[in-house]
Amino acid sequence: MRKMAELQLTVVSDPRSRQAIIKQINQWEENLEKLFIEQYRLRCYSSSIQGSELPNPKVCLK
Repeated sequence: MRKMAELQLTVVSDPRSRQAIIKQINQWEENLEKLFIEQYRLRCYSSSIQGSELPNPKVCLK
């Protein structure tokens, strides 16, 4: 999705439209980061319940 939006930025000349696309890209990145953190949190819960080793937190740093 990000790649498509960046390609669209290359052809859009209207400043208002460009700002909207940039805002949407930033929103997508923020949502993706939240999903990675939520996924890690759930993996931690699952590991705790199963009594297994906690997951590697480096996954959250992508």
